[in-house]
Amino acid sequence: MGRRKEKKRQHTSEAPPAASGPWLSRQTGMIGMTAVSLVLAGWTAWQIHDFKPWPESILWGLGFGVAIWLVFGLAYAFNRWARGKS
Repeated sequence: MGRRKEKKRQHTSEAPPAASGPWLSRQTGMIGMTAVSLVLAGWTAWQIHDFKPWPESILWGLGFGVAIWLVFGLAYAFNRWARGKS
């Protein structure tokens, strides 16, 4: 039985982007997180308004917006700890 010889690929001068690098800049990510949390907090308050008065529904929306930032902060802290970056 014969062995197949594998052809070596010729390397180009361009290296592929690092898989562990960031997809977005920090500023773009923060703007996106702020927009998403504000929209979801407003939507939550709007949906709860059918069952609760406005002041209470606004508090629920704010709580939901803060919860989004807590999850993001914990994931960010764990990522920094796991990768050992300061």
